[in-house]
Amino acid sequence: MQTVTTTTSNDQPRIVNDLIPLILESNGHWWPRDFQRLALVSTGWVGPIRRRLYACPELRSFRACVQFARTLSQNQHLRSLVRGIDLRPALPSNEGASLTEKDMTSLKFILNLDGLERLTIGGELAVQAERFIYMMSNTRSITSLHIDGSHIQHDDDSFACKQPASLEWNESIAFRFTRLRTLSLIFHNVTVALGSIQNLCNDSWESVKDLSITARGGEASDDFARDLLECCESIQSLHYEASSAGARGDLFDDDLPIGSLRKLRLYDVDINPQSLSILGQTCRNLERLSVLGRSLRLCAQDWIEFIDSGALPSLKVLKTSAGCYEPAFGFSRWTEDVREQLSSSCATRNIDFCCDM
Repeated sequence: MQTVTTTTSNDQPRIVNDLIPLILESNGHWWPRDFQRLALVSTGWVGPIRRRLYACPELRSFRACVQFARTLSQNQHLRSLVRGIDLRPALPSNEGASLTEKDMTSLKFILNLDGLERLTIGGELAVQAERFIYMMSNTRSITSLHIDGSHIQHDDDSFACKQPASLEWNESIAFRFTRLRTLSLIFHNVTVALGSIQNLCNDSWESVKDLSITARGGEASDDFARDLLECCESIQSLHYEASSAGARGDLFDDDLPIGSLRKLRLYDVDINPQSLSILGQTCRNLERLSVLGRSLRLCAQDWIEFIDSGALPSLKVLKTSAGCYEPAFGFSRWTEDVREQLSSSCATRNIDFCCDM
C-alpha cells in the first residue's frame, strides 16, 4: 500500500491525516499494543484509534469492567464512541471468589450506556443471564443480542463457573428489545422448562432472515430445528450443524416454510436422496448448497442424478464432502474420476462445484 506524505517547512515528512482511517481499515488484525504505539505518533492518530478501540470493547475480567467504567465516568466524551459491548468476565479460580458491590456497580453502568447497539453477555454473566438484562433501563437501541454460555463449560461437561449457563426468557424481556434483528444463544444441553422455543421472538419470527443452529442430540436436534424453521416463513439463510451422530435430514418435509431459502449449509446431517428430492421441490430459489461432514451416506451417484435432474434451477454453488460414509468401512473418499464426473454434471448446469478435501 502506498502512503502519501507531505513535507513541513523543516522538510520533515508528515502523513496526511485523511489517510489515517484508511490505513487502519486496511488491516483487520491490529493488536491493542499496535494502537498504543500509533497513538503516540501524532495527535492525528488519536481520534481514529479511539473510535476503533471503543467501538466494541471486549471485557474478560471484572477488574477490566471496573477500570472501563471508571474511564468512561472520568471521560464522558468517550461514551458516544461505544456502539457495542462484549462482556464475558470470569471470576478468579480461588474458592472464595464472588461478585463484589464494585463489580455490580460497574456492570450496571456499562449496561446502561446510551446508544448501545450490540451486546454480548457471557462468562459469569451467562449464569441466570436475565439478571443482567433486567439491569438495563434502555434496551431499545439494541439490534444484536448474543448470550454465550459456552465459555463457562469445559469439554468434559465440568463447569468453570459454579453453575451452568441459563436464561429465563419471557415476554417482559422480549418486548424490551423492540429493534432486535439478531438473537444468538449458545448453551449446552438446552432444556425448555416452560413454554415453547417459538416463544423466544414472539411475533418477530417473520422478520428472521438468517438462522444458525448448532446442536447435538440426534433426532431431538432435528425436532428442535424443525420447531424453529416452522416459525421462519421469510428465512433466506440456514446453517444447521449437528455435532454428534444421529441428526438426519428428516427435518426437511413438504410442510416446512423454506421456499424462500437462498443459502443452505448442513454439517454432519445425514440427509438421503429423499431429502434432496424434498429440497428440490420446496427450495426452488436456493443458490448456494453446502453439505459437509463424515456421517453422510449420499454417494456421488446420488449427487450426479440429483444435479442432472435440474431440481434446483437457481443453484449456483454446490459444496460437498469428498466422500461418503459406508457402514462396513467408515468414511470412504471418492476417487478422482468420481469427483470429475460430479464436477462435470455441475458444469453442465453452470454450477460451481467444490469438494471439501
